[in-house]
Amino acid sequence: MTSRIEQNVNVNGATLHACIEGREGAPWLVLVHSLGTDSQLWDGQTSVFGKEYRVLRYDIRGHGHSSAPKGPYTMDQLGDDLFGLLAHFAIPRTHVVGISLGALTALAVAERNAPQIASIAVCDSRADMPVEFAQAIDERNRLIRKEGMAAIAQAMVERWITPATIAARPEVAEKVRQMVKKASVEGFASCTEAIKSNRLLERLSQIKVPSIFVAADQDAGLPIEVMQRMQQNVPGSRLAVIAGGGHLSNLDQPDAFNRLVLEFLRNLP
Repeated sequence: MTSRIEQNVNVNGATLHACIEGREGAPWLVLVHSLGTDSQLWDGQTSVFGKEYRVLRYDIRGHGHSSAPKGPYTMDQLGDDLFGLLAHFAIPRTHVVGISLGALTALAVAERNAPQIASIAVCDSRADMPVEFAQAIDERNRLIRKEGMAAIAQAMVERWITPATIAARPEVAEKVRQMVKKASVEGFASCTEAIKSNRLLERLSQIKVPSIFVAADQDAGLPIEVMQRMQQNVPGSRLAVIAGGGHLSNLDQPDAFNRLVLEFLRNLP
């Protein structure tokens, strides 16, 4: 039996829009979206994962229908948001799949080795902060504070999705464009400050839960080697590469993404 619950939940000083779908009584699975998008990013996964899992997805603070408290935010704060949702919905234990910023959130909760976290999938993300990366974040934040989110929407689409997907499935590009435009300037910029100030690399070796790192071979801004270096610091983890995927590989190659994540989850001890 499946059912759907949609709520706005007051958590950790923010109001987070959350949705629960999938098979009742099944193991829990939390999906955490990327910077600049919202929980709609997972539309192509929820219907598939929901056949085997009870799926919680939510809009990160400052995105979608969630509130945007004044920032800056921290990765620990974004992790606290997730733990707050687990407490609200009385979720005792869950797998966490995150992409980009959502993957950093997965790392942030896994590093605490809390009993609520059963496993993590870290997709298309980096915890390091090269100087040029930080400078690009600052430049983009200055632009959106001056001109609004629409000023970067098209650039984000072209950075996150492969040209092949944009050409073949323009509706996917348009969906991402609209999510970016809808994000709060304050929330977006404050989340990038959480990315800039993160200390996750220092604590990767503390992670004890089963972990998979998922990279994409067409991600223009994230070389596979960057994710490989992170993965090598997490005991017992493994790296998988999605061919033909860009930064949002769940959109570029949804079948491969879904198959890979489900294979990882099904083979857990």
